Amino acid sequence: MLTNQPFYHQSIRKMVVAFTTLFNDISIERMDDGVVDSTIKVPITVSDKAKWYHAIRQELTENPPNVSRLLPRMGVDFVGMRYDSQRAGVATTKHVYDVPVLDSSSSSTANRYTERKRSYRRVSYIYDFELSIATKTMNDSLQILEQILPYFKPDVSVTINDMNDLNIDTDISVTLKDVSKESNRLDGFDSLGLITWTLNFELKGYIYSPVSDTGVILDTLINLYDKMPEDNPNKVADIRSETVADVEYDADDPTTYNTTITEYDYYSSSSSSG
Repeated sequence: MLTNQPFYHQSIRKMVVAFTTLFNDISIERMDDGVVDSTIKVPITVSDKAKWYHAIRQELTENPPNVSRLLPRMGVDFVGMRYDSQRAGVATTKHVYDVPVLDSSSSSTANRYTERKRSYRRVSYIYDFELSIATKTMNDSLQILEQILPYFKPDVSVTINDMNDLNIDTDISVTLKDVSKESNRLDGFDSLGLITWTLNFELKGYIYSPVSDTGVILDTLINLYDKMPEDNPNKVADIRSETVADVEYDADDPTTYNTTITEYDYYSSSSSSG
């Protein structure tokens, strides 16, 4: 088996949410004699394109008065993903994040120590998306298109926190590949029309390996010997290091830990602290 423990970082879901969020604030204006009569926010859904498209056509065919309620509308379809070898790095590289944790041995709320989380290098993937736009009129569809296309030259970069456990912020690139249009009548020449646009995108994202936790070392003890005969070892010194209570440990700050050195000889022992 690849792993004996289930894990789920929601990496793919985060890419779908990040892509959909790019288009969730688009509105169109309806004019009356050159004056804005109303502003309509275009709803967006995440669904299989064929299912979403069929539902709209069926509703417009069976209940034509609902056309003003159903359209315009956008839909996002996550159509697939591919391994991206061009962004692949060294597989044994690790992501490491030190998380402050509460010292359970003290009543203080200070973050004394850190917990270390590690994961092998993330795997690069290209996510393929389709954005579908359905409208009743060409003017509505063009309003939507002109609020999208100018931002893709041909890509847009957005920053997301795609790995909470490791606190990794990633710039992901979304590239517009092509735009196509379809216009047809639902049932005969005189029936209602449905104008659809399909925009194909690539998103360069990642997937993460399992994350492991490393325990926190609070105290260390080193015994030093000048020689190690089997019957009579000769201890020279003990070196003990202990973290200071209610203080966040920092290996580069000697005030956050105490080191005690105990030296030994054949006749007496003495202690000193530093």
